[in-house]
Amino acid sequence: MTKAQLIQGISRNLKVTYLEAEKYFNATIDTITSTLVTGEDVVIRGFGRFHVLKSDGRMARNPKTGDPHRVPPHRSPKFKAGKILKALCNG
Repeated sequence: MTKAQLIQGISRNLKVTYLEAEKYFNATIDTITSTLVTGEDVVIRGFGRFHVLKSDGRMARNPKTGDPHRVPPHRSPKFKAGKILKALCNG
């Protein structure tokens, strides 16, 4: 499903125009994003949890040349599906 298809589905479910649904969708994504940037989790009961994992820097090797290089510390957004969503996906 693409972003446009998701917005169309929201539009149909809420019986609003595509542009209104797009505003709602973008506001939701912006809120989740800004919350994750601050380091907080976003928990939607029954659906799942968005969170950020922190990775320490480390030394790695280029597999082609074998040269070592430093991988800097970074943060990665993750999603963990909730119990209800897992159950629905598994029938």
